[in-house]
Amino acid sequence: MILIPYDSKLWTIYKGAYGNMCEDVKIVMGDVVNIPSQSKPDRLDMEESDDYEIAYENLWANLLHQADFYEAAYIVMPYIVKLLEKNEGDFDRLFSIISNVGLCLATDIPYYTRRIDKSALDSYDSVFKSYENAISIIREKTKDFINNYFDEIKAKDSDEKWMFSLSAMAILLDRETAYELYMTDWEEGCIRIKCDKCGYDDENNYFDDESFLKSITPAPLVQWDGINYDNTYAWFGSFLRDLEVEEADLVPCLYGIYTCPECGEKKMIIDFMKSELSD
Repeated sequence: MILIPYDSKLWTIYKGAYGNMCEDVKIVMGDVVNIPSQSKPDRLDMEESDDYEIAYENLWANLLHQADFYEAAYIVMPYIVKLLEKNEGDFDRLFSIISNVGLCLATDIPYYTRRIDKSALDSYDSVFKSYENAISIIREKTKDFINNYFDEIKAKDSDEKWMFSLSAMAILLDRETAYELYMTDWEEGCIRIKCDKCGYDDENNYFDDESFLKSITPAPLVQWDGINYDNTYAWFGSFLRDLEVEEADLVPCLYGIYTCPECGEKKMIIDFMKSELSD
């Protein structure tokens, strides 16, 4: 894992939503003695924050703007590893960092990254390898965080627990599923069913619609073995149930089998949902 020097030209190449991220990273890492007055991007709320906190918010705003993926993540993520290490023992900060990392990784999927011209990015191979190494370390730190602070996570409100669970999924398991669940309007409960085989596309499916529920064969409940993270359904369902997250009851339906009404294709609801990412 490589920490790109602050004077490297790569900061002008690997940009975030608002451009060069070097200054925000320097401040957040504690490498600026006198922090200059900060201003917030328009997306941020108007709550009063000190200049360090504004820089911290700006860092994530640069990486998460409009749920897109930005090349800056490739050189920022190794610093995030160090940021996690600097904040060991601080539950609230670690919870925030891991939640935001998960949001970022949920967009690191071919649907977004295929537009990146790798040939235009200097030192791409070494930068990407460093990025992947950083993600591997973050993955282990996320497991440790969950094990060490499970009760504190469980004490969070339902929405925070749900969103953290999706971030953990993106870090540990399945980025595309995490992305789809992030982007679903759960207040409306609307599920988009798209069939790759015949082109059937229906956005008006609701989990509170009895006829829709009856068309799904729910997956049987499976308890996670506490070891294998490859089985997304087992881990995710068990994690949500243990956290007492309201959406836990929907997981067997999300991983249940649905039949396309046009062509008879059978597969999991979540796979029909992810079909839009092949566009």
